[in-house]
Amino acid sequence: LPMDLNRIIKSKKLDLNKDDLSQVIIDTFIMENNSLLRNKQIDSDLSGSTCVSVIYTPKKLIIANLGDSRCVLGKRMNNNEWKYENLSRDHKPDVKEEADRIIKKGGRIRPMLDEDGNFVGPLRVYMKDKDMPGLAMTRSFGDYMASIAGTISIPEIKEHALCKEDMFIILASDGLFEFISSEEVGNIVRGYYEKNDIVGCCEFLYKESYRKWIVEEEEDVKQVEVKNVKFICRKDKKAYIKYHYLAKYIIDANRKIYKTNKNQFRIRLGHGSPLKNVSNYWKSTSDFDYTIANDDLATLKDKVFKILEGID
Repeated sequence: LPMDLNRIIKSKKLDLNKDDLSQVIIDTFIMENNSLLRNKQIDSDLSGSTCVSVIYTPKKLIIANLGDSRCVLGKRMNNNEWKYENLSRDHKPDVKEEADRIIKKGGRIRPMLDEDGNFVGPLRVYMKDKDMPGLAMTRSFGDYMASIAGTISIPEIKEHALCKEDMFIILASDGLFEFISSEEVGNIVRGYYEKNDIVGCCEFLYKESYRKWIVEEEEDVKQVEVKNVKFICRKDKKAYIKYHYLAKYIIDANRKIYKTNKNQFRIRLGHGSPLKNVSNYWKSTSDFDYTIANDDLATLKDKVFKILEGID
């Protein structure tokens, strides 16, 4: 993308400071997306990418954003106070004009559904007649099936006139911004900017974003000891239980399904009390209920495996 955009700008002899580059940027984004979709060596039916890019000139910044990656500007004011400004907008299904386009093109917007039919997580984009792809953004490269539902590869373009207060910009995906606000990220970068330690800044942001993801994804998860947790399996749902086990899911005391990480078993304790009578709860005598007390995770994994394997 950067090389193609630079080539086109030079071939058209455009002036970065004077000419309007919006249409050239849009055309280049669309060209890159079409090239990606035509590439038979890349399966882009259910995969794609966001993009945030900035063209820098001595007088202004030109920001082109696609999806939920983000550009944040750090400003040091005259009173030495720092302020942070989003120079891009996240393209998500909860943005009205984005949602309107999806609906108009025949797509659907709703959260994912758990095994009980309850909504889980953020709004996602689905095709009209299929529960696919469930994309949590409304613009991207690739993602062919999502494009059928109304997502686009046209970037949103903004310009920012540079001034003496502008110190730095941050370009990052939602891997950084999902659980850390723009202001928090800006304050972290500011400290490293003042020390001129770019590498240290990137390393810290990587570790901090990873830590935040782990904390958020494992809220209410106990990994050392598990007490009074019931694992519930049904004879008449062997395939269902097996599927969730092989997909690395686990059932907690409140009959909730949670995904585990790779081969680890993680037990999420529900906020309510463990069920005292599972059979009455499901109105079925074919249920198994198993209580594990004071087991470490290694023992727990073995017991869960035996429970699942023991279903006829």
